[in-house]
Amino acid sequence: MFSKIYKQAVDEIFGAKFKTFSDTSWLYLKSQDSDRKVVKKGRKFVSVYAIARNEASVAERWYECAKEADEVCVLVNNSTDDTAEILRRLGADVTVKNYDDWSFAVARNDSMALVSPEAEILFTFDLDETIAPGWRKKLEDAWIAEEEKGNNPVSCLYKYIWSFYPNGQEAQSFSVSKIHANGHGKWKYRCHELL
Repeated sequence: MFSKIYKQAVDEIFGAKFKTFSDTSWLYLKSQDSDRKVVKKGRKFVSVYAIARNEASVAERWYECAKEADEVCVLVNNSTDDTAEILRRLGADVTVKNYDDWSFAVARNDSMALVSPEAEILFTFDLDETIAPGWRKKLEDAWIAEEEKGNNPVSCLYKYIWSFYPNGQEAQSFSVSKIHANGHGKWKYRCHELL
């Protein structure tokens, strides 16, 4: 079941306009009816996790986006550049693992396993992607608002802008679900992986 998020103060989320579902909203929290209890009210423990290979040229820019989280965990795989060293220097928790048989899902699940058990909200985005500043507070506020309504959020869709026209206007976008509660789901498929 998708729950609509109404936030008067939020006019942008992840660099995109925030609207309600009936207006083609791009931020919804998916709630799950279960026995899982939400213990903590207020500020959430947010973790970012990622996979990386030869991303030294964008590692610093990516970390500037990711560092709003309480922890940043990166699984560096089969890299031949200094991606791991750059991310460690910046403050990320980096693990290096080389794979003989590559699968995006296996690597993303291995990366997800690096986050602290105390983490409540997990977010993964690739090192060649950027997220608008302030994303963490907006996500946290929306997640907590759902809990206060009695819902149990387990995942979140957001607007992903794939391309822009030469004048800077958005050209192509779609919704993505790479934000989820800790312990909710596993990644599957070798390529074009889904949670």
